[in-house]
Amino acid sequence: MTARKTAARTRTVPKTLTTPAEAGETVETTNFDKFSEFRARAAGVNIPEAFTTEIPPYVLGPDQGFDPPVSLEFPKRFEHQVQFEMALRAQDYFAALQVLAGRDFGRIIHAFGQVEDSYRLLAGLTLKIVDHFTGRGAADVPGGSSPS
Repeated sequence: MTARKTAARTRTVPKTLTTPAEAGETVETTNFDKFSEFRARAAGVNIPEAFTTEIPPYVLGPDQGFDPPVSLEFPKRFEHQVQFEMALRAQDYFAALQVLAGRDFGRIIHAFGQVEDSYRLLAGLTLKIVDHFTGRGAADVPGGSSPS
């Protein structure tokens, strides 16, 4: 009897941003005053409120089957905000939710894995959370911004 060899399945791991400090590199001091030209150029750009103001977390509680509750907060660190934005633009709902849920991501995935349409449920939750942070319907607009 001969053993049949099959190719190993590979899984693409999503790229994450690593800050120089996290990578052990030296962080250079930047004179941000010299960036005034960039700030002036972006003066007319519509930036969603979630990036500029504190918005209460989106909470999944006992009514949704999460006890203790899962509190999903908009990322405070710029690096995480960029990861979240990139995930949304790529329609990668797993990565977007992972940025928001942090350590509770596994609890959400486990709970949603109990239903047949788990991916659709996860996508719907992510879109609902995006609406919560960026305004109703913002997740349905190309680029993730609500119309002004």
